[in-house]
Amino acid sequence: MKQHLKNTFLLLPIAASLPVQAQDKNESPNLVFIMADQWRGDALGCLDKEPVQTPHLDQLASEGVLFTNAVSCYPVSSPARGILMSGMYPMNNKVIGNCNSDTAPYGVELPETARCWSDVLKDKNYRTGYIGKWHLDSPYKPYVDTYNNRGETAWNEWCPPRTPTWFRLLGSLRHV
Repeated sequence: MKQHLKNTFLLLPIAASLPVQAQDKNESPNLVFIMADQWRGDALGCLDKEPVQTPHLDQLASEGVLFTNAVSCYPVSSPARGILMSGMYPMNNKVIGNCNSDTAPYGVELPETARCWSDVLKDKNYRTGYIGKWHLDSPYKPYVDTYNNRGETAWNEWCPPRTPTWFRLLGSLRHV
């Protein structure tokens, strides 16, 4: 009986740590997707291209997964983003042209009912967020009259005044 109690007390700390270890192994990893418009594939320091210096992106690449071979079946911003988010072709996800563009009919946007991979992550208790150019919905009012808006409905109506979002060249801001 004493041996049984001794073995029980020896195994108790090990048994108590099992759920913690199992929880660590099943913990959901952090996911960060970085996608940029008009960014050359070789414009990353981790790909040893001079004179590019991207230390923070290089660290993310070294500690995570870097995809170096990808193809979009649609060479336009909104449809490509719609494909990436929904996993559906433009004719199925309704994003058949650039949202917020004079070249597409008004209302071309990813429907709120479209199930995206972010919805799947949310179902798995991930906290999700999106920072940057969404470009998957039509512009809405109220329209804010600033120098960098074209027309009464424009995609960049919430950009800070005098701060174009596209390029920062040689310390000055410049539109392309």
